[in-house]
Amino acid sequence: MNKEVSVKQLIENTRANLKLEVIAGEAGLNRKIKVSDLNRLGLAITGNFVYFPSERVQIIGLTEMANLESLKNRESRQRIDKIFGYRKIPCFIVSRHLKLPKYFLKLAETKKIPVLRSRLSTTRLISEITNYLEEEFAPRISLHATLLDVFGSGALILGDTGVGKSEAALELVDRGHRLVADDVVFIKILPNHGLIGWGSDLIRHHMEIRGIGIIDIRQIFGARAIRNSKEINLVIKLEPWGKQKEYERLGLDDNFCRILGVSVSQVVIPVGPGRNLATLIEVAALNERLKTMGHYTAREFNERLIKKMNRSER
Repeated sequence: MNKEVSVKQLIENTRANLKLEVIAGEAGLNRKIKVSDLNRLGLAITGNFVYFPSERVQIIGLTEMANLESLKNRESRQRIDKIFGYRKIPCFIVSRHLKLPKYFLKLAETKKIPVLRSRLSTTRLISEITNYLEEEFAPRISLHATLLDVFGSGALILGDTGVGKSEAALELVDRGHRLVADDVVFIKILPNHGLIGWGSDLIRHHMEIRGIGIIDIRQIFGARAIRNSKEINLVIKLEPWGKQKEYERLGLDDNFCRILGVSVSQVVIPVGPGRNLATLIEVAALNERLKTMGHYTAREFNERLIKKMNRSER
């Protein structure tokens, strides 16, 4: 998914960790960052412009400052002029609260390219900005689904309209589990290659229940019944019971589905009269947690059964 992040958004969204201050070029805060990669200005300052990725956020640390200070005044200005000749630069970020030459700041004002400064070390600064931008630029989709935190596992419930997703979710919330999103779930890839889901700002923490209408989960059940986002660990697909279809009865084989190219454990639950979906979803979530801890109930049972059969044949 193509996405742009303005320099202003970068400042606001990383305020807690980076505390970036604008020291020049404030008029250009609406400049767009279009890639998550960063670039250190060291090579450009030494005069090497063979490959200069100007579309990236430009980082200036101790090494860059040392290179800049080693140049004579005229040569320094020539390098700075050439750097500012690249129009795609979204912004410069200086680490360790370093002070840049006045000529550099003057050009930033003239060209309307923001210069930001942080007290963090260069290594940590790069790490924090990279994590933020990778998360912002991560591929994402939206699904017609319901997402809950069930016993600490992110359970994404899929199914056709009217199959009972919202009703099952409502009962789970009543049992103490937490709603993340209903009806529309936005999903993106995390830096660790996991998936995280959240709801729309407009309908966040609301549910549509047929026969009742739209309800506010937070107002009815309190703050303990909701959360804003959750990593997805399990996909539960609800579907009407098909008489001709064979459903999993032993659980010896793991089933998976792929979302944004990421493989996620999946359980298909047939919906029929008398089946308590909330209980089945709870058990599926607990069983998935056991698997992540190395306990595969079906396989362990099968191994015991085979051992007993082998002893009986002797």
